[in-house]
Amino acid sequence: MVSCAQAKPEISATSVKMLRVQELNEQFSERLSLFVLFSDEDGNQDFSGIRLLHNASGMEWVLEKENTIVRLRGNDRWIGSSDIAPAGNTLFPEGEYTIIASDLSGNEAVKPILLNRPDFPKLAPVSFSLDGDLWTLERNPDAGEFTENFLFLHNTEPWLVHTWKMPSVQKKSVGDLETFRRDAREAVTIQCYSENKSGTAGVLLRPVEME
Repeated sequence: MVSCAQAKPEISATSVKMLRVQELNEQFSERLSLFVLFSDEDGNQDFSGIRLLHNASGMEWVLEKENTIVRLRGNDRWIGSSDIAPAGNTLFPEGEYTIIASDLSGNEAVKPILLNRPDFPKLAPVSFSLDGDLWTLERNPDAGEFTENFLFLHNTEPWLVHTWKMPSVQKKSVGDLETFRRDAREAVTIQCYSENKSGTAGVLLRPVEME
């Protein structure tokens, strides 16, 4: 009789960011971005989902496979979501959490994390505006540690089609939308994202129509 041992999944790294996301009414909601560097000897498709457990309260968030996205960074394949909402659309509790990623056979990989709420500025770290085809991005005085700024271009799906990294030393940047159209012809909206220096928190402004 031959027995086949199933390969055990592994989480070799995690990426966790606390986000403030601006809604269309310009109010901000809290979200969590959670991605894991998940591997399984049976292949990339041997993945079932991710559970996030707050140890003290027992609160749990479940990400089924169909509700996750894959991000490729070089040879690394990260899987997770950047749109995890707190219970009752309030705030995530701080403290110790456990990440549990499972394969299709129910085998689990476990990783502990510690979630601390960063000091978000009272206002958005930057303001972004359009005047015809001219855009302006200006850093607010109370931006604090949120010095890394990006512009995300999306198509009608809306899928991210291009990312533009802004110089962190500049307090004000001005440009023409034609520059973005050359890099991403299918882009229809532009969205500004600011991140702190440690990469643990970010503020995402509402999308702006490019037309």
